[in-house]
Amino acid sequence: MKATVKSKSKLKEARERATMKQEDLAHRLKEAHGIEVTQATICNWEADPSKMPVDAAVRVARILGCSVESLLEIEQLQPAIEFTEQPHGVLENNLRLLDEYAQSLTDVPDNEDGASEIEKLNRLLAVYQSRPVLAVVGEFDSGKSTLLNDLLGTDVLPTRYQPATCLVTRVYHSDLKPKWMEAHETVLVCKGMYTYYDIACDEFAENHIVARGPSSLLHQFAVNGGEFAKNLGENDHSVVVFLDSPILKACSVSDSPGFDDKETDEAKVENALKDAHLLAYMSPANGYLKAADFLRISRFLKTLPVFEHDNAAFPPMGNVFLVVSHAHAHLRNDSLDDIMVRASHRLYRELGNTVLAQRGKLAGYPITEMTIRSRMFAYDKDGSTRKSGLFQEIQNICGYAMPRAWEQCAYTQLQTFKNEGKARYQKAFSEWESTLKNIEQAQRDLESTQAAEPERNQARVSAKEAVLAKIDKHNKESCLEINDYIDDVFKVENLETSIRARYEDKSDAKQYAMSWFLESIDHRVRETCEKRANELKPDIDNMIKSFERSAVDNGAIAAEPVTPSFDAKASFIGALAGLGAIGALALWAAAAGNLGGYLLIAQAVGWLSAIGIGVGGGAAAIGFVAAIGGPITIAIGLAVLVGLAARWAFGASWQQNLAKKIHALADEKDVKKQFRDGIEKYWAETKKAVETGFERMQSDHQKYIKNLESLVNDRPNGKENIEKLLKKAELYRDFFGGLPLLK
Repeated sequence: MKATVKSKSKLKEARERATMKQEDLAHRLKEAHGIEVTQATICNWEADPSKMPVDAAVRVARILGCSVESLLEIEQLQPAIEFTEQPHGVLENNLRLLDEYAQSLTDVPDNEDGASEIEKLNRLLAVYQSRPVLAVVGEFDSGKSTLLNDLLGTDVLPTRYQPATCLVTRVYHSDLKPKWMEAHETVLVCKGMYTYYDIACDEFAENHIVARGPSSLLHQFAVNGGEFAKNLGENDHSVVVFLDSPILKACSVSDSPGFDDKETDEAKVENALKDAHLLAYMSPANGYLKAADFLRISRFLKTLPVFEHDNAAFPPMGNVFLVVSHAHAHLRNDSLDDIMVRASHRLYRELGNTVLAQRGKLAGYPITEMTIRSRMFAYDKDGSTRKSGLFQEIQNICGYAMPRAWEQCAYTQLQTFKNEGKARYQKAFSEWESTLKNIEQAQRDLESTQAAEPERNQARVSAKEAVLAKIDKHNKESCLEINDYIDDVFKVENLETSIRARYEDKSDAKQYAMSWFLESIDHRVRETCEKRANELKPDIDNMIKSFERSAVDNGAIAAEPVTPSFDAKASFIGALAGLGAIGALALWAAAAGNLGGYLLIAQAVGWLSAIGIGVGGGAAAIGFVAAIGGPITIAIGLAVLVGLAARWAFGASWQQNLAKKIHALADEKDVKKQFRDGIEKYWAETKKAVETGFERMQSDHQKYIKNLESLVNDRPNGKENIEKLLKKAELYRDFFGGLPLLK
């Protein structure tokens, strides 16, 4: 049901209630607010309130004593999904209890890095308070915004035939609206994309907002061709909407520009999926799941969490919805079913041995063609029967299966935060207590450490250089291996052999062969980089351990050192948290024992989700990016190639002719270079991450030595300061120990 304009607009009703004529309202706008309008302008606004500029709408609402939202003429639809109970009710009650506990502790001091443990807890709570994210993606005009409006129960997101959405739009429930927003404001246009924690901070409005106001802002900023969209420039803007809708109690939702083979729009979709937990991929019934769709689905599945790993009750690929959109009534049910059966067969044929096999390995059972078919659903906005299966499944997953998995993730990470935080500060307490009792030995420890520093620093630098040299070696070897592999794949005789073995139908081969060759190369790239990333892990560990020895055993210290140890791993991971991509270090970070509570020492609690490692502290949300160690993806432009191949026409010996065409196209578009560029970027990100982490460890270690020197050599102030650190460690130990986890 579309939004309708009443015969008498809300603006006109409000003006008449205020006993004003149109010219009176125009005069008041000029007199009180300096807005130059005429009686004719007011008349036009009453005919179509969406034409009112945002600043004028705010001032008109103040003059007439009504809300801006009441002037928008948006008719509320019946929500497509409602829940008999709050999907995350139990968890959110516990999160509130934790929040109240944190707010009650006013005597817990800040850490040296300026981020208190309470702030870290608040960041962690915000991840789960903002609920899982359902991202809806697909080509333009595939009905993404229409589906979301249907789910939300209101036509808040702009829709039209031509590409409408130009910015990533995240919609949260109104109960998450930041306190700093005014009552009439429901939309924020932001410079960049941000976590809910960032948005909720008071200082966010001062530094990151382009515009704020009612939902009419969406038509001005978030629509292609909108009044202000052309002035936004770069593709790093986003929109945040707060809305009262039942589905948003279960999950937040994300709308994004449609695919049209533009790199900028593809990049926006990539950003929208960085922290997505559920995916709805939409493709029209006419041409459902083309070859380019397979490449994109493969890319998205490599970063989407695998909740089945730690939650046996979670349905196979339950967080994936492959939607047949525009499934209009004229399309018979048997024809629609045939479309989905054939599409599931093609998708499994093209991806079954690569991304689907990997996902099945993480899930603990094979992903079959029937699994794919079970995740396909029809959608027609005007057909309640046709869309009922999709809505029922979304209700089941978002209302029941996902909250259970989400709750498990939350408690796993909160328990890790509590246990490892308590253990960390108990260790610090014991170490400072030992220092205080043995201050003379502590001085000897420090002297020995300082004497050995030049030699140890040289060893640290050598350890770093060894890592960097191995990265350069891996980069070179990876590129050479993939170059040889691509040369072999695109030999005409090999292409022809593969085409004959895989495709009986000529039109099928024209449509899908190119995407399969690209997918197989991408799979080989991942295997190649994973193998070498694994070889790098011992060298990373050795570099970190070169900082962790509290003193060199040169015979001067007979007993175990009594000075507190330096936590090099916490320092290293803290540095990585500030980077957008870390290459092969993602695999190191995902290794057992490397994370635990260390992520929570880092300033960005949501970091792992952003790079694909997960949201739950365990393997429940590990995506393939984590499993292979970083975001190696097919170059965006390669998706265009599969469309070119489908246009070729051949005679009798079509397999050989197709092989020759694919070979020529691969050369023309320099496929080898695009994959090589991706590999080189991956290892460059690895190198930058290592250098950044090493610099942080160097800096933090120098501070550690300097601080230790001031404490053990400065009498009596040093003793007094050690006692303060003892008290601080005790407070933090008790803070973590007292965290109320009620699962």
